[in-house]
Amino acid sequence: MSIARAESQRVHVNYTGYFAEPVFHMLGNPAPLYGSLLRHLGSYRAGVKDLSTNLAVLTEANVTCYLPDLGFVRVWLDRVEVFLGANLRTTDEGKQIVQDTWIALTEVDEALRLQRHQVSLSIWARFLGEETFSTYIRRFATSPKGAWTPSVEFVELAADGTRAGSVKLEESGMLKEGLFVHSVISVGGVVSSLEELASTAQGAFTAQLKEVQLEFSTSDETGAR
Repeated sequence: MSIARAESQRVHVNYTGYFAEPVFHMLGNPAPLYGSLLRHLGSYRAGVKDLSTNLAVLTEANVTCYLPDLGFVRVWLDRVEVFLGANLRTTDEGKQIVQDTWIALTEVDEALRLQRHQVSLSIWARFLGEETFSTYIRRFATSPKGAWTPSVEFVELAADGTRAGSVKLEESGMLKEGLFVHSVISVGGVVSSLEELASTAQGAFTAQLKEVQLEFSTSDETGAR
């Protein structure tokens, strides 16, 4: 069957890196972390007013550094999360923000070195040519009669049975007969560099698209291909 082509309209990126063990001491005294986050993320217009701490519930305790108009960096007990929204200008800018976050963490404490990683992409797109969501999704599922719309998720399992990744396909809420794709990619183990992580994640995403018979084209640098 032929490859369906779509053009991305909006892309959100969410990166999560996991610590070897919970960092209770870091959230108990967040001042060094505050300082390091501002030193390394200040170039994205983050200031003192953009820092916050939530310690109300232990399992949800976190330190957050908001990046105006871009997203946020949030340090939890067991992980760090970097969310970048639709205003991200280029993929290189996204990589640099993650790189600067890594540096900010390890500068404070080596215990904040990351042991495994997860990258997720949320993509809203319109189909090119005569393809529509209805024709595309019928390759994988048929809806019951009535007011139903398909939502299809494929999960890839690693050799040990854990989830290595997943891709979810739905109709876009932004565009009738458009496409929403949510891709999750897990990368285990310590990676030597951000370039290695990015290359691994990109290769996994390309493989996912091939399996669901989809290709993206975009006019800007932040879209997926």
